Amino acid sequence: MQCKIEEFELNQVTSRGAPKKVIVDEFEWLNGGEQGKTYTYRMSSERFERTNKKAYRIIVVEDSGKECPVATMTYYDFVDFSIEDCIGDRLIEQIAKEMNTTAEKVWEVIKEKLDDLKAKIRFEFEQTEEYLENKKNQQIIENYKKAKKKFSLELGVDQAKYDHIYNVFGELKDADYLNKVHEQIKEREKFSQNSKRKNKEAWRNFSGSSDFFGGGKSSYSEEDKDMLSKFYKVLAKKFHPDANPGIDTSKEMQLLNEIKKDWGV
Repeated sequence: MQCKIEEFELNQVTSRGAPKKVIVDEFEWLNGGEQGKTYTYRMSSERFERTNKKAYRIIVVEDSGKECPVATMTYYDFVDFSIEDCIGDRLIEQIAKEMNTTAEKVWEVIKEKLDDLKAKIRFEFEQTEEYLENKKNQQIIENYKKAKKKFSLELGVDQAKYDHIYNVFGELKDADYLNKVHEQIKEREKFSQNSKRKNKEAWRNFSGSSDFFGGGKSSYSEEDKDMLSKFYKVLAKKFHPDANPGIDTSKEMQLLNEIKKDWGV
C-alpha cells in the first residue's frame, strides 16, 4: 500500500487571505459626570490576495493497483489547516476496511507522503508578505494584551482603564485620564494608611484602658484563653500576607503577635 499525489490547478482560488492591518477604533463614553474615549481595535476588511491555484488529489493505492481516492487539498489547505482537519477519520476507517488493513496503517502511509509536501508549502508561504505581516499583527495584539495585564497588576486597577488611556499600539492617547488614575491611587493609598494608623491606635487605646486586655497573662482563666485564641486565629487569618497579595499587612501582624503575647495564648 502506498499514497500518491496528483497535482493540478484550480480555476480560481476561494481561500481568503489574512487581514492586512490592525485598525484602531474609538468611541466616546460618559459615566457619572466623567467622560472620555475608549480605544479598541479591529482587523481591516482589506485582506491579502491569494493567487496560488495549486491543488492536490490524494490517493491510496493497494498493492494490487486498486486506487482509493482520499481527498483533494488546495495549496492553502496546507497553510490554514492540519492534514487531519481535511481528511476525516471516518473516511480513513472506510478505506482501511476496503483494503483489509487498519486505519492507523492508512494514516501512516498518507502522512508519510504528505508531511514533506506540507513542510515545502509552509516554507514557501512563510516567505510571503501575507505571512510576515500577519505575524506582525498578531504580535501587536499579543503585546497589547500583555500591556493591559501589566498595567492592571502594577496599578491595582481594572484592565478596562487601559483602553481609556492607550490604544492597541501602546500609544498614549489621554494623559489627563492617566494622571487622574494616579491621583486616585494616591488617595486610595493615603486612605489605607490612615485606616491602618487609626486601627492601630484604637487597639492600643482599647488594650491600655481595658482591665480585660490590660490585666496581663495571669488575669485570664483557661476558658478566657481559649476564647482569646479563637480571636487571634480569626484576625491572623484575615491579615496574613497569604490572604492579602499585593498589600503590606506586616504592621497588623506585628501588632497581633504582640497582643498574643500579652494574652498568653
